[in-house]
Amino acid sequence: MTATAAAWTHGGGRGLAWAAKCVLDAAGIPTACVAPPRPCAGDAPSTGMERAFVERERRRAAAIGRTLTLVDVDAAWAKRGASALDLSALLVGSVDGRLEAAVAGALLRRVAAEGVVVLPSDVRPARTAMAACRARRLTYGFDPAADVRGDVRRSNLDGCEMFVTTPVGSGTLVCARPGRRAAAEMLGALAFGLAAGVPLAIALDTLSRVRDICGSMERVADGPVTVVIDDATTGIALAAAARDLREAGARRVFTLLGVEGDRTHAERGRLARAAADFSDGIFLTVSHSRSEDPARLALAMVEGLPDVVDCELEFDRVRAVRTALLAMRAGDALLIVGLGGDATTIEVGDRLLPCDDRALVRELTGTGVPA
Repeated sequence: MTATAAAWTHGGGRGLAWAAKCVLDAAGIPTACVAPPRPCAGDAPSTGMERAFVERERRRAAAIGRTLTLVDVDAAWAKRGASALDLSALLVGSVDGRLEAAVAGALLRRVAAEGVVVLPSDVRPARTAMAACRARRLTYGFDPAADVRGDVRRSNLDGCEMFVTTPVGSGTLVCARPGRRAAAEMLGALAFGLAAGVPLAIALDTLSRVRDICGSMERVADGPVTVVIDDATTGIALAAAARDLREAGARRVFTLLGVEGDRTHAERGRLARAAADFSDGIFLTVSHSRSEDPARLALAMVEGLPDVVDCELEFDRVRAVRTALLAMRAGDALLIVGLGGDATTIEVGDRLLPCDDRALVRELTGTGVPA
Protein backbone atom coordinates (compact mmCIF):
# COMPACT_ATOMS: atom_id res chain seq x y z
CA MET A 1 0.00 0.00 0.00
CA THR A 2 1.30 3.44 -0.90
CA ALA A 3 0.53 5.94 1.84
CA THR A 4 1.06 9.67 1.91
CA ALA A 5 1.97 11.77 4.92
CA ALA A 6 2.25 15.53 5.07
CA ALA A 7 4.66 17.42 7.30
CA TRP A 8 3.76 21.06 7.79
CA THR A 9 5.42 24.05 9.44
CA HIS A 10 4.76 27.68 8.60
CA GLY A 11 7.97 29.11 7.22
CA GLY A 12 10.13 26.71 9.20
CA GLY A 13 11.73 24.72 6.43
CA ARG A 14 12.06 21.02 5.85
CA GLY A 15 13.65 19.82 9.10
CA LEU A 16 10.56 18.06 10.42
CA ALA A 17 9.97 15.98 7.28
CA TRP A 18 13.62 15.02 6.85
CA ALA A 19 14.06 13.98 10.48
CA ALA A 20 10.97 11.79 10.18
CA LYS A 21 12.36 10.27 6.97
CA CYS A 22 15.59 9.32 8.77
CA VAL A 23 13.64 7.41 11.43
CA LEU A 24 11.45 5.55 8.95
CA ASP A 25 14.39 4.66 6.69
CA ALA A 26 16.35 3.26 9.64
CA ALA A 27 13.42 1.01 10.54
CA GLY A 28 13.18 -0.32 7.00
CA ILE A 29 10.06 1.64 6.08
CA PRO A 30 11.05 2.95 2.63
CA THR A 31 10.16 6.56 2.03
CA ALA A 32 10.33 9.35 -0.46
CA CYS A 33 10.73 12.84 0.98
CA VAL A 34 9.74 15.69 -1.25
CA ALA A 35 8.85 19.37 -1.17
CA PRO A 36 6.13 21.03 -3.24
CA PRO A 37 7.10 23.33 -6.09
CA ARG A 38 7.91 26.92 -5.20
CA PRO A 39 6.89 29.36 -7.95
CA CYS A 40 9.49 31.72 -9.35
CA ALA A 41 7.05 34.62 -9.38
CA GLY A 42 4.20 35.55 -7.09
CA ASP A 43 3.02 33.86 -3.92
CA ALA A 44 0.12 31.74 -5.18
CA PRO A 45 1.02 28.56 -7.07
CA SER A 46 -1.73 27.18 -9.22
CA THR A 47 -3.90 24.32 -8.02
CA GLY A 48 -3.22 22.52 -11.28
CA MET A 49 0.53 22.57 -10.65
CA GLU A 50 0.03 21.32 -7.09
CA ARG A 51 -2.18 18.44 -8.17
CA ALA A 52 0.25 17.47 -10.91
CA PHE A 53 3.08 17.51 -8.39
CA VAL A 54 1.27 15.20 -5.96
CA GLU A 55 0.29 12.77 -8.69
CA ARG A 56 3.82 12.68 -10.08
CA GLU A 57 5.27 11.91 -6.65
CA ARG A 58 2.67 9.22 -6.01
CA ARG A 59 3.56 7.50 -9.27
CA ARG A 60 7.28 7.79 -8.56
CA ALA A 61 6.90 6.34 -5.08
CA ALA A 62 4.78 3.45 -6.36
CA ALA A 63 7.18 2.71 -9.22
CA ILE A 64 10.14 2.22 -6.90
CA GLY A 65 8.14 0.31 -4.31
CA ARG A 66 8.23 2.96 -1.62
CA THR A 67 5.47 2.85 0.95
CA LEU A 68 5.42 6.36 2.36
CA THR A 69 5.75 9.73 0.71
CA LEU A 70 6.47 12.62 3.06
CA VAL A 71 5.31 15.91 1.61
CA ASP A 72 6.77 19.02 3.24
CA VAL A 73 4.07 21.65 2.67
CA ASP A 74 3.99 25.36 3.38
CA ALA A 75 0.88 27.29 4.39
CA ALA A 76 -0.04 28.59 0.94
CA TRP A 77 0.36 25.16 -0.59
CA ALA A 78 -1.61 23.51 2.21
CA LYS A 79 -4.56 25.82 1.70
CA ARG A 80 -4.65 25.43 -2.08
CA GLY A 81 -3.32 21.93 -2.62
CA ALA A 82 -4.59 19.87 0.32
CA SER A 83 -7.57 18.69 -1.71
CA ALA A 84 -5.11 16.77 -3.90
CA LEU A 85 -3.94 14.67 -0.94
CA ASP A 86 -5.34 11.51 0.61
CA LEU A 87 -3.39 11.31 3.82
CA SER A 88 -2.73 8.32 6.02
CA ALA A 89 -0.79 10.53 8.42
CA LEU A 90 -0.16 14.20 9.14
CA LEU A 91 2.91 15.53 10.92
CA VAL A 92 2.42 19.11 12.07
CA GLY A 93 5.07 21.53 13.30
CA SER A 94 4.73 25.02 14.70
CA VAL A 95 7.35 27.72 14.89
CA ASP A 96 5.56 29.75 17.55
CA GLY A 97 2.78 27.60 18.97
CA ARG A 98 0.20 28.79 16.47
CA LEU A 99 -1.65 26.84 13.82
CA GLU A 100 -3.60 28.71 11.18
CA ALA A 101 -7.18 27.49 11.25
CA ALA A 102 -7.60 27.47 7.47
CA VAL A 103 -4.47 25.37 7.00
CA ALA A 104 -5.29 23.03 9.86
CA GLY A 105 -8.80 22.45 8.59
CA ALA A 106 -7.67 21.82 5.02
CA LEU A 107 -5.12 19.20 6.06
CA LEU A 108 -6.97 17.56 8.95
CA ARG A 109 -9.97 16.82 6.72
CA ARG A 110 -7.73 14.80 4.40
CA VAL A 111 -6.48 12.34 7.06
CA ALA A 112 -8.17 8.95 6.91
CA ALA A 113 -10.16 7.80 9.95
CA GLU A 114 -7.69 4.97 10.52
CA GLY A 115 -4.75 7.37 10.20
CA VAL A 116 -2.82 9.45 12.72
CA VAL A 117 -2.17 13.14 13.32
CA VAL A 118 1.06 14.04 15.11
CA LEU A 119 1.11 17.63 16.37
CA PRO A 120 2.84 19.83 18.96
CA SER A 121 1.30 19.74 22.42
CA ASP A 122 1.35 23.53 22.72
CA VAL A 123 -0.72 24.05 19.57
CA ARG A 124 -4.45 24.44 19.97
CA PRO A 125 -6.06 24.31 16.53
CA ALA A 126 -9.49 25.82 16.13
CA ARG A 127 -12.24 23.58 17.50
CA THR A 128 -13.92 23.41 14.10
CA ALA A 129 -10.64 22.26 12.50
CA MET A 130 -10.14 19.48 15.04
CA ALA A 131 -13.79 18.44 14.72
CA ALA A 132 -13.07 17.63 11.08
CA CYS A 133 -10.33 15.20 12.13
CA ARG A 134 -11.38 11.56 12.45
CA ALA A 135 -7.87 10.19 13.00
CA ARG A 136 -5.98 9.24 16.12
CA ARG A 137 -3.88 12.03 17.65
CA LEU A 138 -0.41 11.93 19.17
CA THR A 139 1.21 15.04 20.69
CA TYR A 140 4.85 15.97 21.21
CA GLY A 141 6.77 18.79 22.84
CA PHE A 142 8.14 20.05 26.13
CA ASP A 143 4.75 20.30 27.84
CA PRO A 144 4.30 17.77 30.70
CA ALA A 145 1.01 16.73 29.08
CA ALA A 146 2.66 15.78 25.75
CA ASP A 147 2.50 12.12 24.72
CA VAL A 148 6.12 12.32 23.59
CA ARG A 149 7.80 14.71 26.03
CA GLY A 150 11.31 16.13 26.01
CA ASP A 151 13.11 17.37 29.14
CA VAL A 152 16.18 19.37 28.07
CA ARG A 153 19.21 18.50 30.22
CA ARG A 154 21.88 20.36 28.24
CA SER A 155 21.68 23.10 25.61
CA ASN A 156 24.31 25.16 23.80
CA LEU A 157 25.35 26.13 20.28
CA ASP A 158 26.38 22.53 19.61
CA GLY A 159 22.82 21.34 20.19
CA CYS A 160 21.02 19.83 23.14
CA GLU A 161 20.45 16.61 25.05
CA MET A 162 16.95 15.61 26.17
CA PHE A 163 15.49 12.92 28.36
CA VAL A 164 12.44 11.71 26.45
CA THR A 165 9.33 10.09 27.87
CA THR A 166 6.94 8.30 25.48
CA PRO A 167 3.94 5.93 25.75
CA VAL A 168 6.28 2.99 25.05
CA GLY A 169 9.27 3.90 27.23
CA SER A 170 11.92 6.54 27.80
CA GLY A 171 15.49 7.33 26.81
CA THR A 172 18.00 9.98 25.80
CA LEU A 173 17.73 11.97 22.58
CA VAL A 174 20.57 14.16 21.30
CA CYS A 175 19.93 16.98 18.81
CA ALA A 176 23.08 18.24 17.06
CA ARG A 177 21.41 21.45 15.89
CA PRO A 178 21.01 24.48 18.16
CA GLY A 179 17.73 25.81 19.45
CA ARG A 180 14.32 24.88 20.71
CA ARG A 181 12.76 24.56 17.25
CA ALA A 182 15.36 22.00 16.13
CA ALA A 183 14.82 20.03 19.34
CA ALA A 184 11.05 20.12 18.80
CA GLU A 185 11.51 18.82 15.25
CA MET A 186 13.37 15.81 16.63
CA LEU A 187 10.57 15.14 19.11
CA GLY A 188 8.03 15.38 16.28
CA ALA A 189 10.02 12.94 14.16
CA LEU A 190 10.27 10.58 17.13
CA ALA A 191 6.52 10.72 17.71
CA PHE A 192 5.86 10.14 14.02
CA GLY A 193 8.20 7.16 13.99
CA LEU A 194 6.51 5.62 17.01
CA ALA A 195 3.10 6.13 15.36
CA ALA A 196 4.43 4.23 12.33
CA GLY A 197 5.57 1.33 14.54
CA VAL A 198 9.29 2.10 14.70
CA PRO A 199 10.88 0.65 17.89
CA LEU A 200 11.83 3.35 20.40
CA ALA A 201 15.48 2.29 20.60
CA ILE A 202 15.91 2.52 16.81
CA ALA A 203 14.21 5.91 16.65
CA LEU A 204 16.30 7.41 19.48
CA ASP A 205 19.57 6.05 18.11
CA THR A 206 18.84 7.22 14.57
CA LEU A 207 17.84 10.75 15.52
CA SER A 208 20.79 11.12 17.88
CA ARG A 209 23.13 10.36 14.95
CA VAL A 210 21.59 12.99 12.66
CA ARG A 211 24.36 15.55 12.39
CA ASP A 212 22.62 18.25 10.37
CA ILE A 213 19.59 18.73 8.17
CA CYS A 214 20.17 20.82 5.08
CA GLY A 215 18.78 24.31 5.55
CA SER A 216 17.20 23.69 8.95
CA MET A 217 19.36 25.35 11.64
CA GLU A 218 22.26 23.75 9.80
CA ARG A 219 25.65 24.46 11.35
CA VAL A 220 28.12 24.94 8.51
CA ALA A 221 31.13 26.09 10.53
CA ASP A 222 32.45 25.28 13.99
CA GLY A 223 35.11 27.18 15.86
CA PRO A 224 35.24 30.61 17.50
CA VAL A 225 32.24 31.68 15.40
CA THR A 226 29.10 29.63 14.83
CA VAL A 227 27.53 29.92 11.36
CA VAL A 228 24.04 28.56 10.79
CA ILE A 229 22.03 28.37 7.55
CA ASP A 230 18.24 28.27 7.85
CA ASP A 231 15.47 28.19 5.27
CA ALA A 232 13.30 30.66 7.22
CA THR A 233 10.91 32.27 4.75
CA THR A 234 8.69 34.23 7.15
CA GLY A 235 9.28 36.80 9.85
CA ILE A 236 8.05 34.32 12.47
CA ALA A 237 10.55 31.66 11.43
CA LEU A 238 13.45 34.13 11.16
CA ALA A 239 12.73 35.54 14.63
CA ALA A 240 12.58 32.02 16.08
CA ALA A 241 15.93 31.07 14.53
CA ALA A 242 17.72 34.19 15.79
CA ARG A 243 16.15 33.86 19.24
CA ASP A 244 17.19 30.20 19.43
CA LEU A 245 20.83 31.11 18.75
CA ARG A 246 20.80 33.74 21.48
CA GLU A 247 19.18 31.39 23.99
CA ALA A 248 21.71 28.68 23.07
CA GLY A 249 24.52 30.95 24.28
CA ALA A 250 25.67 33.12 21.38
CA ARG A 251 27.38 36.29 22.63
CA ARG A 252 25.98 38.27 19.71
CA VAL A 253 23.69 37.22 16.88
CA PHE A 254 24.03 38.69 13.38
CA THR A 255 21.72 37.97 10.48
CA LEU A 256 22.64 37.87 6.80
CA LEU A 257 19.29 38.36 5.12
CA GLY A 258 18.95 37.70 1.43
CA VAL A 259 15.90 39.42 -0.02
CA GLU A 260 13.89 37.70 -2.74
CA GLY A 261 12.19 39.40 -5.64
CA ASP A 262 8.65 38.79 -6.86
CA ARG A 263 7.35 38.36 -3.31
CA THR A 264 4.80 40.36 -1.32
CA HIS A 265 5.94 43.70 0.09
CA ALA A 266 4.34 42.90 3.46
CA GLU A 267 6.42 39.75 3.96
CA ARG A 268 9.63 41.63 3.15
CA GLY A 269 8.76 44.09 5.89
CA ARG A 270 8.10 41.29 8.38
CA LEU A 271 11.44 39.68 7.58
CA ALA A 272 13.30 42.96 8.05
CA ARG A 273 11.56 43.73 11.33
CA ALA A 274 12.22 40.23 12.68
CA ALA A 275 15.91 40.55 11.82
CA ALA A 276 16.00 43.96 13.51
CA ASP A 277 14.24 42.76 16.66
CA PHE A 278 16.41 39.73 17.32
CA SER A 279 19.83 40.56 15.82
CA ASP A 280 22.73 42.72 16.96
CA GLY A 281 23.42 43.60 13.34
CA ILE A 282 22.10 42.88 9.85
CA PHE A 283 23.93 42.24 6.61
CA LEU A 284 21.43 42.81 3.84
CA THR A 285 21.95 41.34 0.38
CA VAL A 286 19.99 39.79 -2.49
CA SER A 287 19.08 36.15 -2.94
CA HIS A 288 16.92 35.86 -6.04
CA SER A 289 15.99 39.30 -7.39
CA ARG A 290 14.31 37.67 -10.40
CA SER A 291 12.42 40.34 -12.37
CA GLU A 292 12.96 43.11 -9.79
CA ASP A 293 15.82 45.57 -9.70
CA PRO A 294 18.20 44.38 -6.92
CA ALA A 295 19.05 47.93 -5.81
CA ARG A 296 15.43 48.99 -5.39
CA LEU A 297 14.63 45.68 -3.71
CA ALA A 298 17.35 45.96 -1.09
CA LEU A 299 16.83 49.67 -0.46
CA ALA A 300 13.14 49.07 0.18
CA MET A 301 14.17 46.68 2.95
CA VAL A 302 16.60 49.19 4.44
CA GLU A 303 13.89 51.85 4.56
CA GLY A 304 11.76 49.56 6.71
CA LEU A 305 14.43 49.11 9.37
CA PRO A 306 14.61 51.21 12.57
CA ASP A 307 17.38 53.83 12.61
CA VAL A 308 19.01 52.22 15.65
CA VAL A 309 19.73 48.96 13.83
CA ASP A 310 23.25 48.39 12.55
CA CYS A 311 22.74 47.41 8.91
CA GLU A 312 25.24 46.93 6.10
CA LEU A 313 24.04 46.65 2.51
CA GLU A 314 26.00 44.67 -0.08
CA PHE A 315 24.33 43.64 -3.35
CA ASP A 316 26.96 41.02 -4.18
CA ARG A 317 26.07 37.99 -2.06
CA VAL A 318 29.57 36.51 -2.03
CA ARG A 319 31.02 39.79 -0.79
CA ALA A 320 28.19 40.07 1.74
CA VAL A 321 29.03 36.69 3.27
CA ARG A 322 32.73 37.58 3.39
CA THR A 323 32.01 40.96 5.04
CA ALA A 324 29.74 39.36 7.63
CA LEU A 325 32.33 36.76 8.59
CA LEU A 326 35.05 39.39 8.96
CA ALA A 327 32.83 41.29 11.41
CA MET A 328 32.35 38.29 13.70
CA ARG A 329 34.21 37.81 16.98
CA ALA A 330 34.69 34.74 19.15
CA GLY A 331 31.39 33.61 20.65
CA ASP A 332 29.26 35.28 17.97
CA ALA A 333 26.75 33.50 15.74
CA LEU A 334 25.88 34.33 12.14
CA LEU A 335 22.46 33.32 10.86
CA ILE A 336 22.25 33.11 7.05
CA VAL A 337 18.70 33.09 5.63
CA GLY A 338 16.91 33.85 2.39
CA LEU A 339 18.66 31.55 -0.09
CA GLY A 340 18.25 28.03 1.17
CA GLY A 341 20.69 25.43 2.38
CA ASP A 342 20.77 23.44 -0.87
CA ALA A 343 20.87 26.36 -3.32
CA THR A 344 23.98 26.71 -5.47
CA THR A 345 22.82 29.56 -7.71
CA ILE A 346 21.03 32.88 -7.38
CA GLU A 347 18.60 34.26 -9.94
CA VAL A 348 19.27 37.85 -11.00
CA GLY A 349 17.07 38.96 -13.87
CA ASP A 350 17.34 36.26 -16.51
CA ARG A 351 20.75 35.06 -15.27
CA LEU A 352 21.65 32.25 -12.89
CA LEU A 353 24.84 33.11 -10.98
CA PRO A 354 26.82 30.54 -8.99
CA CYS A 355 26.57 30.99 -5.21
CA ASP A 356 26.90 28.29 -2.54
CA ASP A 357 26.65 29.75 0.97
CA ARG A 358 27.79 26.52 2.62
CA ALA A 359 30.91 26.09 0.51
CA LEU A 360 31.75 29.78 0.74
CA VAL A 361 31.56 29.84 4.54
CA ARG A 362 33.76 26.79 4.89
CA GLU A 363 36.29 28.18 2.43
CA LEU A 364 36.48 31.53 4.24
CA THR A 365 36.58 30.14 7.77
CA GLY A 366 38.87 27.22 7.06
CA THR A 367 36.73 25.11 9.34
CA GLY A 368 33.47 23.34 8.78
CA VAL A 369 31.11 20.79 10.17
CA PRO A 370 31.99 17.35 8.76
CA ALA A 371 29.45 15.96 6.33
